[in-house]
Amino acid sequence: MKTKARQLDITEFPYEEFDENGYKTYTERSDGNWWKRKYDNKGYLTYYENCLGTWKNRKYNNKGYLTYVEWSDGHKTYHII
Repeated sequence: MKTKARQLDITEFPYEEFDENGYKTYTERSDGNWWKRKYDNKGYLTYYENCLGTWKNRKYNNKGYLTYVEWSDGHKTYHII
């Protein structure tokens, strides 16, 4: 499967995409390695994924404290605040 940059015929690397708030949401290097990120409306990183299939979900409370993390290997962490 072609990477996003390859599909778009990008030739200059690193290729990066940003959301409307200026947060980096995608990075790809010339060797095909890539990283994807998502942020909530407060700018907290909520999702991360890479080309190896590793991902991480994060949740925050209304004060911005990290309360939960789940990894692609099934590991889960709860943060009691």
